[in-house]
Amino acid sequence: MRTLVISILLVGFANISLADAYEDFYKEVKNDRGMEAKRIPPKLAALFIDEEDYPEAVDVLGSLRSLKYLNYYGDSKRVEKYTEAALSTNHKFTRLGESEGYKKKVYLFGIWKKDFVKKIVAVVHKEKEFYLVIGKGKIKESQIALFPSLADEI
Repeated sequence: MRTLVISILLVGFANISLADAYEDFYKEVKNDRGMEAKRIPPKLAALFIDEEDYPEAVDVLGSLRSLKYLNYYGDSKRVEKYTEAALSTNHKFTRLGESEGYKKKVYLFGIWKKDFVKKIVAVVHKEKEFYLVIGKGKIKESQIALFPSLADEI
């Protein structure tokens, strides 16, 4: 019995540490010079979006319970360094999609639980700008399909 309890705890802690890989990355770089780090209530973020033009963005934000981001604008070598570090952080995250636009690439990762994505991460790489967006909530597969069009607006 004791071995079973210890095994369950170890598996639980291993899953927590893998799920928190992006949280660790966030904490590691949030105080870097030139880095902007913010937590925003998703409902508040939705208020700043024109619902007529971007109803899908408001829909996705309504499914989140927490949202935070990192933003660095500056030296392209540091942007590349942040992007590579963020992309190598994905561990057990499933790659949900990728979008490429003019001088911009967006990567989307998530952790599925039943029929929802419980944690979603977007990594955005522009020539001189890096974004990392972390959201938690219950995102449906139909909402995941909207991310390529949302990526064009970032």
